[in-house]
Amino acid sequence: MPQAIAGAEVRDGYSYTIKVAAKQIEDFYRTEMARAGWEIFAAGTREGAPVLLIFRKNKAISSVGIFEQQDVILVIINHN
Repeated sequence: MPQAIAGAEVRDGYSYTIKVAAKQIEDFYRTEMARAGWEIFAAGTREGAPVLLIFRKNKAISSVGIFEQQDVILVIINHN
């Protein structure tokens, strides 16, 4: 996301922090992943809880975890 504060590569993916609403991040990935040909496979969302989005494209799986941490949100993206 353009507003990312800091990021780093992690095993099989990337993580970053950001100061926007969790819903804005979820909407961004739902839109951008669909635009890139990924379909939503599963989603776990609940007010005040971490959000997990799982996408698939052919045989590939990608997940986006959105975790609220005090004044920032941690986003972890994994590709398998």
